[in-house]
Amino acid sequence: MTIAEIVRRGKGRAHAWRVEQHRNGRTQATLYHYSTAMLVWNVDAPTDPDVLDYGLGWGSASDQGGMNTAFSELGLPLYYSRRGGAEILETTPRNVPDADTHAVKFGTLHPDGSLTNQRAIRQADILACPHVILLPDHYREDGSCRCNDAAEQARLIREAAYSPSDFPTAA
Repeated sequence: MTIAEIVRRGKGRAHAWRVEQHRNGRTQATLYHYSTAMLVWNVDAPTDPDVLDYGLGWGSASDQGGMNTAFSELGLPLYYSRRGGAEILETTPRNVPDADTHAVKFGTLHPDGSLTNQRAIRQADILACPHVILLPDHYREDGSCRCNDAAEQARLIREAAYSPSDFPTAA
């Protein structure tokens, strides 16, 4: 079985992933990766906000890939947009045709679960960046990216392993 199949069925096992059902006034399913609960949803109404629960924070590429599969199978407008230990973001999929109306929500997630320093950036603005950089301070208040800013280019070369040839001439 695959992750997609066990999520669709609302039960089963696929390698290190499993889905278990339980009743708490409604049929709920929990997706586990190894022994960690990753996602809880109402089997009959996956978008039910009273049941839907998933984490924002840090996760491995396999955690994020499995969750993206689950989100897609359940028709949820969410995905984890970075891989391999990068910060997990709440967002809508890149292939949504109306990217102007969707935004990526950035913030600082604290161990107690609180989120501070929140900023939403339109998905269309992020996709307009030639490198689709997922750093909130890479975008100006008007939504334009800073790829043409000399100081930003120097920072990305220094901190993120970009090279000068990755950028247009600075303004």
